Amino acid sequence: MFSSKRDKKDEEDLEGGNPFGNLDKSTFLLEASSLFNETSLNTRKCTFCLGKILVLLNQGESMSRAEATKAFFAITKLSQSRDVNLRRMMYLAIKELSQKADDVIMATQTLIKDVTGKDDNCKAPALRALLAVIDTSMIQSIERYIRESLVSRSLPALSSAALVSSMHLLKACPDIVGRWASDIQQVALSSDNQMVQYQCVALYYNARKGAKQDVMKMFEKLRNRLHSPYAMCFLIRTVAKLIQDGDDSKHLMDFLRTCTRHKSDMVGYEAAAAIVNLKNQPSDSLKAAVSVLQLFLASSKAVLRYAAVRTLNMVSIIHPDIVNPCNLDLENLCSDSNRLVATLANTTLLNTCNESSVDRLMRQISNFVSDISDELKIAVVQNIRTLCRRFPKKHGSLLSTLASFLREEGGLEYKSATVDTIIAIIEDNPEAKELGLVYLCEFIEDCEHTSLAVRILYLLGQEGPRVKDPRRYIRYIYNRTQLENFAVRAAAISTLARFGALCQDLLPDVLVLLDRCKMDPDDEVRDRATMFRFLLTQPLLKNLYILSKLEVSLPMLEKALLAYIEARDFERSFDIGTVPLAPAEQPPTIEPILAARPKQIQSDLPQESFKFLPNFPQFAAYGPLFKMSDPIILSDSDMERYVKLVKHVFNNHIVLEFICVNTMDNQILENVSVELGVSDEFEVDASISCPALEYNVEGRIYVSLAFPESVSNSVDSFPAKLLYLLKEDINGNPNCVVLDDYPINEVEIEVSDHCKKVEQWNFNELWEELGEGCEIAETFLLQEPTLKDAVWKVANHLGLKPCMDSDSVPSGKTTHTVMLSGLFRGGYNVLAIGRMGLSEEGIAIKLVLRSSSTEISELVASAMG
Repeated sequence: MFSSKRDKKDEEDLEGGNPFGNLDKSTFLLEASSLFNETSLNTRKCTFCLGKILVLLNQGESMSRAEATKAFFAITKLSQSRDVNLRRMMYLAIKELSQKADDVIMATQTLIKDVTGKDDNCKAPALRALLAVIDTSMIQSIERYIRESLVSRSLPALSSAALVSSMHLLKACPDIVGRWASDIQQVALSSDNQMVQYQCVALYYNARKGAKQDVMKMFEKLRNRLHSPYAMCFLIRTVAKLIQDGDDSKHLMDFLRTCTRHKSDMVGYEAAAAIVNLKNQPSDSLKAAVSVLQLFLASSKAVLRYAAVRTLNMVSIIHPDIVNPCNLDLENLCSDSNRLVATLANTTLLNTCNESSVDRLMRQISNFVSDISDELKIAVVQNIRTLCRRFPKKHGSLLSTLASFLREEGGLEYKSATVDTIIAIIEDNPEAKELGLVYLCEFIEDCEHTSLAVRILYLLGQEGPRVKDPRRYIRYIYNRTQLENFAVRAAAISTLARFGALCQDLLPDVLVLLDRCKMDPDDEVRDRATMFRFLLTQPLLKNLYILSKLEVSLPMLEKALLAYIEARDFERSFDIGTVPLAPAEQPPTIEPILAARPKQIQSDLPQESFKFLPNFPQFAAYGPLFKMSDPIILSDSDMERYVKLVKHVFNNHIVLEFICVNTMDNQILENVSVELGVSDEFEVDASISCPALEYNVEGRIYVSLAFPESVSNSVDSFPAKLLYLLKEDINGNPNCVVLDDYPINEVEIEVSDHCKKVEQWNFNELWEELGEGCEIAETFLLQEPTLKDAVWKVANHLGLKPCMDSDSVPSGKTTHTVMLSGLFRGGYNVLAIGRMGLSEEGIAIKLVLRSSSTEISELVASAMG
């Protein structure tokens, strides 16, 4: 663009530096005003000065409207120059300043003169600048010039400028651009320029996309008359969208299949990619498209190989069998000079391979993975995780490959992904637990990332004591107490304590190691060593402070502690029983690693409920909160009244909190209460109504029930309805007050409301301690697809928690034993052992329950009846 020669002095001044660096806006604006107003323009300096203006504007430099207006009109004076490069720079600057300056419309006549002038080099940029400076009210006055430019056959650049400018104009004036449809079609059919033809098709579609009949007419006219591969690709995407929207798919699908045989590789790939991305396509169509993509795998062009293997990679996630015929070509690409292509080929093979080829693939991946970036390594690791779910028996080879990844150089994100995958394999496949833990122990010997080391130590504390030979991990853990930073040393102390609490034969050795750690220079490490050394010698405290998990909600615990400190009433001990429990644990779900996952939004409703509950003195005498339920919907959100229920359970009472929303914008509810049809066994202890319920504003109603003296009568269901005074709000004037009611779903008091999930690490000891005196055995049949689903169905129905890793069900097993534990309100232990087996009728379960009360055992057992 800068074709003018520079002076030797200028070359020396700019040598070794950036001519556009450290620009000062005020300095060069003064310089521009001086240069542009000279009688004899210095073309080279003016062009260079315009370049500075464009650089500053594109770097985000702000200009006041006065500065922009002054610069704009100074630039328009450059139109007297005949230098092509200077004039084109002038048009660019006018276009950029048109949105910042005032009175830019005054340049219209000058630009129209350039558009209709004889200089072909200036027509296209002048037209772009013209459409940037005018407002929508002037479009009709220059419509003739735009249409003349659009149909220009001698100047493809001018036609292209008119088409692109019309695309921008379409947002503001769709009706005017729509009138040019016949001209656009004429240009599309007659133009020899590939880019102009593509822009015509794109503009016509965007102008008519609201009318499917017009789009179909466009397709019929253009399908056999386009020679531009860009236009064909756009037409293919349009056809794919029409098929997805449910139009005549057979007619359109034939067009896509024909396009896969197009002479242009670009068009052939676009058609094949469109077919495989369509939903609910028959396997024959997919196989034909995959065969076209297979041909591109052997192309000499790297971009074609990349496009084909990337598309096949996405197809292989859902349809691995259809991509299987491409395995030989994919293996040839595993050594491709382009590392991205090689990575995609390897990850695709991981999706399509069979069990016998896993070992060979792992060796192949280990050889090339050191040469690729961390981002590509993470993609490989994620595919290995998916592969292990498909072939759990190959966990040894897969874990060995992942362990080699951990020994290589890499960033935290890559190492975290690898550790996550190993942990996932351990959790999904119990047979891989010991080997996976050994590899993780070896990794933390040289791990430079504190967060990963702490996480692995926590996992060792959870899983290590349950393996056949837990002693093998003690050395790795103790080394961390001597060789790492204070955070890792503290985590290692906690892990040692869990080994001592769960493995009686290791307790003497653990006590010795903890004694050595008492001399640590860090306070936290010393305090942990001293505390755990004492707790391990006290059986009751050991279970409470080492083995039991913190069941309360951590955010609410933090709020409660801050409130306790602010109150400064330190004579009263902090009561952790007033803190609500964490949300109930849900059964784990397995999702595809590479699939897009929607962001999960956790409800804060239980925490909000806990905030309101202590405000009422009616509930102060109930004692500490035992548990809180998740929200239960009692009426749909699209009904007149939307009602949710949260149950707050105490030792002898249950508080029912009804969260109500009035969805009618012309109604106001007053004195809103809930009427329950309680049985004789339950007694309503207190009821708190909502004074007013306005449109779309939450209101809370509380009903407290006293539990029956007999535990066996503690499960029931009650009909419920809202009672309120209804006020019709018409034009802001409430009138027509009537007493009304609104029925809602029944309120159920279930067995799970009386039980809190608490994991007992000493399950076997406690089972023997409870004995057979209060034992109840029941047999029943569940219609669940898998044993794992049955485990969680029983656990959630009873309100108990799986213990001793018994919620993990190895794949392929037909029998399983689950151990469940929890607390019944009042602090009574409840344990259960369920023996499950697959049968033709479903899943047969023999459930044995033990507690300290026969009534409690019978009540819990009745939940499965």
